[in-house]
Amino acid sequence: MSTEILQMSEVLTDLVRGIPTGLETSPAAIATHGLAPQSGNMPLPVLTMDEPGFETNIELMMRYCREQHVQIAPHAKTPMSPALAQKLIDAGAWGASVANIQQAAVMLQHGIRKLIFANEVGGTKSGQRLGTLLAKYPEAECLVFADSRACLASLIEAGKVCDRPIAVLLELGAGRAGLRDQAQLDDLLAFAQQSEPFIHVKGIAVYEGSAEADSESEKVEKIKKLLSFGLASASAIKDRLNLEQVFFTAGGSSYFDLVCDAVHQHGDSRLTTILRSGAIFFFDHGVYEKALIGACKRNETLASMAAQQQTGFQPVLRVWAEVLANPEPGLYICSMGKRDVSHDLDLPRVCGLYREGRTVSTRADRFQVTQLNDQHAFIQSDEPMQIGDILEFGISHPCTCLDKWSFIYGIKNGSVVNAYQTYFG
Repeated sequence: MSTEILQMSEVLTDLVRGIPTGLETSPAAIATHGLAPQSGNMPLPVLTMDEPGFETNIELMMRYCREQHVQIAPHAKTPMSPALAQKLIDAGAWGASVANIQQAAVMLQHGIRKLIFANEVGGTKSGQRLGTLLAKYPEAECLVFADSRACLASLIEAGKVCDRPIAVLLELGAGRAGLRDQAQLDDLLAFAQQSEPFIHVKGIAVYEGSAEADSESEKVEKIKKLLSFGLASASAIKDRLNLEQVFFTAGGSSYFDLVCDAVHQHGDSRLTTILRSGAIFFFDHGVYEKALIGACKRNETLASMAAQQQTGFQPVLRVWAEVLANPEPGLYICSMGKRDVSHDLDLPRVCGLYREGRTVSTRADRFQVTQLNDQHAFIQSDEPMQIGDILEFGISHPCTCLDKWSFIYGIKNGSVVNAYQTYFG
């Protein structure tokens, strides 16, 4: 299925951020209007994604997965854009990961038929809602996490509603949800076996990123223990249940290299390993930039990729804002704030200054974002700026930036060429 099919046919007007007053267009026709955030012809703030950089990140991550002999189901919660999820699937992803029933509904409605439900469902009513959704898509393959008898009871209700077994991945954990030891796993597996034909155990899931420790080295060791436990459990389940295929899924966007290392050390080629890294395809100027530095210190393959200056992982998201005021020498107020950009881990970073569509400066060291209000950014700058100048900001943590926007504007050669709708609910 092409990404063009997934673009909504609705008319975009100035009710959507980024669309100039008087313009009516569709996502399919957005490229014909010459919109360019640095030129001033789009109302700001606006969120953009660099298309060539995104394609580079896709190629790099897919190549890494092929070389590591693992598959990937990128977490759709990062952009919540079916069109972007489909791009990743077209590039070789196994499917997509989702965190809840609404996200699954969005992906299924847009034609994505292989999902990892990377979370517990909840109570009986939620199980029934999941069953109602899956009943609409009998051909869909959906693997659902479970870490308790209560969760399996909910999935039994789902199976009854959709009249087919629910494919379950038993989740092990070390910081968030998930079973903590072998005794708990044995108990839950026994309960699952008693719950057929509504429950079919298909493998093991973990999320390593939530493992907490007092230092990074201790966290890495905790992650390694979790992965070892998970892989051994997956192999044991395959033998115990005599499964033709057993899944092992792990891997956010910070420690996926440790997952691949653990899989190789475990050495059971019978397992189907699926990473769930999603934010890595967008990368950033903050948390994942730092995470990749750590991963490169651990992994020569990633270090080699990152060393390719023109083709290494690239931060592709930008928020653009206009200078509104210069109330004090060196202090500038811009039209972007907490409602527009992520700020939970790092403040945004200035990447460029533009005036009348021309580049004035790309010296990031001359600018510092010191504070965000709801809709204003406070910038200390050694670079003189004028009212109406446009600033290009890099962001940290794609997940909490993208969820503020109903459309992501794809940029190529400085101009908008795509508009990707998001569905955060």
